[in-house]
Amino acid sequence: MRRYRNEPRTGRAGFSVQLASANPDFFFHADLTLAWEEISPSPTHHDPQAVACDYVRGVAESVANKRPLNQAEIVEHRVNTLLGVPRDLKDEAVRIAWGHAQITADPADIADATAERRRQRESRLKTEEQEREIARIEAFRYRVLSDPGMALAHSFMNNPGSFDEGAITRIENLARKAAVYDPQNAWVAIAHILQEFISELSSDARTEMISALPWWFARYRKSEFTQRLRKEMELRNIPFHLDETEES
Repeated sequence: MRRYRNEPRTGRAGFSVQLASANPDFFFHADLTLAWEEISPSPTHHDPQAVACDYVRGVAESVANKRPLNQAEIVEHRVNTLLGVPRDLKDEAVRIAWGHAQITADPADIADATAERRRQRESRLKTEEQEREIARIEAFRYRVLSDPGMALAHSFMNNPGSFDEGAITRIENLARKAAVYDPQNAWVAIAHILQEFISELSSDARTEMISALPWWFARYRKSEFTQRLRKEMELRNIPFHLDETEES
């Protein structure tokens, strides 16, 4: 048909494409049709039909890649909703009069994609469970290093028959060995040495040593430890001779 000079061009097109789905490496099949027309009688684009096809394909792709392969019908409805009204592409001076999509997916691909999605979910849940277990172990390790009594209580709760006279010794040995393999908690082992040293002192010697602690607290600007020490001694009715000049 002859086209008069300056008469806007119009046309229709149809083509098929593969659209990536939300399932990696799985695709929808799309049959796309459309009608287009130039907005201006003076041609602005050399190939307005290519512009129209590219736009329709882009709309279909933007919807498809957000949906799993078993939702072909939902993708089709959404694409046709977007393409069912005219759309002006002003930069190219092309109007998309209408577009239509027929979206399908191979049943075998749907089954494979669903199975793969299930495996990924199970793998993710397993990884999350492993991470929770690691976090639980790390927290327990920290508690063992800082308080061997926690390990003793845990052992007794889970294995009551294993609680005997040697249980405390085994837990203390565990704490010391753990400190060796965890340098960041090496001070825990040193704290046990100090605790053992204090336990062997006479009552008067302990009182004398404790009374000297506020001086060390003040030296390193940790006076709040003096107050905590005072409360602890008062709570346990342990004599506590504190020089007020040392506390200030």
